[in-house]
Amino acid sequence: GPPRERETALASIARALRELKDARTRESVIASVGRPSQENAGVRAASLPDLIALYRSGLIPDAVASRRLGHIEAASAPRRAGNHAGDGFAILRLDGAIEPVRVGAIQDLGPLAARLLGQPA
Repeated sequence: GPPRERETALASIARALRELKDARTRESVIASVGRPSQENAGVRAASLPDLIALYRSGLIPDAVASRRLGHIEAASAPRRAGNHAGDGFAILRLDGAIEPVRVGAIQDLGPLAARLLGQPA
């Protein structure tokens, strides 16, 4: 969409992420939200992600909540924190496309990024 609408949407998403709290402890879930495409210089800066949310270290809630998004609950994975295996990866696109994403190994990230950017692998 137009740049102004895009910025409004990104700001809204960033606010919603920052509002997420552990439903049990009320502790903030997101440590920070970065804007790599805005925070970095260079000819390829626009190719960087629009938003990156960093989760607070050591926090593994079964449910999160916010005024804007409500209560969201899912069982924790039966593996140690930081394993980075399974369904712990999400990519959101503002163009309305919804596509299941599975990353089984680090080698899957390159082709995934190319597909999301509409480029050949």
